[in-house]
Amino acid sequence: MFGLCTPPCDPLGNDCPEGVVCNSVVHAGKFVCTYEGAAGNNEACVSTDDCGEGSTCVVNVLLPNCSSTRCTPLCELDAPDPCPAAMPDTACQTWPPYPDVDEACIPPGLGLCTMPL
Repeated sequence: MFGLCTPPCDPLGNDCPEGVVCNSVVHAGKFVCTYEGAAGNNEACVSTDDCGEGSTCVVNVLLPNCSSTRCTPLCELDAPDPCPAAMPDTACQTWPPYPDVDEACIPPGLGLCTMPL
């Protein structure tokens, strides 16, 4: 079914069961409960569940000076911008326009620390 966001979870207010966190599947704009990864901000990753809570794995072209996918923080577009301190040369930006993103699944005001466009 198109436009269905399941299993839904809140990436900024982790409402997943104990032992798992809400992570995003960036290229789809969906959020799922997964085990928390050990990679921190700006550390290499292969998939969403490699990153710690509150961050996600994004392709290098969205990040400054990166040659591989990296974990980058999620952010709130209408809050003070935490991105420059968390990952230098980034800013809180709207969700990347991947072809498979269902914008109805992205919580209002949710952004991602990426290079300013």
